[in-house]
Amino acid sequence: MRGARSILQAWALALISSTSLADGALHIATDHNPPLAYADGDNFSGLAIDLFNRAAADAGVKVDYVEMPWPRAFQLFSSTPNNCLIALGRTPEREAQFLWVGPLAHGGVGLFALASRPMALKTVDDVIAQNLVVGVATNDVAQTVTKRIDGLRVADVAIQNNAPRMLAKDRFDLWATGAILGRYRAAAQGVAVREVLRLRNVDVSLGCAPGTDLAVIERLQAALDKLRANGTAARLEHTYLEPPAVAQGTR
Repeated sequence: MRGARSILQAWALALISSTSLADGALHIATDHNPPLAYADGDNFSGLAIDLFNRAAADAGVKVDYVEMPWPRAFQLFSSTPNNCLIALGRTPEREAQFLWVGPLAHGGVGLFALASRPMALKTVDDVIAQNLVVGVATNDVAQTVTKRIDGLRVADVAIQNNAPRMLAKDRFDLWATGAILGRYRAAAQGVAVREVLRLRNVDVSLGCAPGTDLAVIERLQAALDKLRANGTAARLEHTYLEPPAVAQGTR
């Protein structure tokens, strides 16, 4: 599998030089981000991908995917036309950086604590007053939110997947991440967490680099709007948004 991923990432590097839809596809990057977007062998799935694929089919737009670590995906796919990132948090700070199709899911940025750790937080001022340290991953949507909070103690996390175990080892007190992502990633690693404070509600969308054909973006958005109107999006959300359980006694 690692060899296959290396081939896909080399393919992605070749794609970023493309500036037109001459090859007939939008090129989309994601990381391993269940339940929104993830690779399952050679297939890509998840709530955001399944919903977007239906919109793309209805709009007559071809798409292809590659999975890679999020910081690298963000670097490679955010500036060349017709390259996109999926399951991207749409924040005011990012609004002008991309052309958007969404929402693919309604999420947010939350602060997570170990489920076994008593903690009462009503506002972010309580986090600051208690001198709590917040772990946040590079280029995660939470980074764009937490960096705007004066006085917040932040610990940088190079790889998002490491964050739940770092929280369990008391490397920091709270983990700031996507409200959907946090529950799933922690549960997958056997770390029981709970969201103790919502920092911001954030829609999850597709973000394409500037210069991508606006007509394509508009067709995709119109197709997605129809899927929301006819109940398809709601049915997919019901299927995907029930988090896996964490075994009793784990943390």
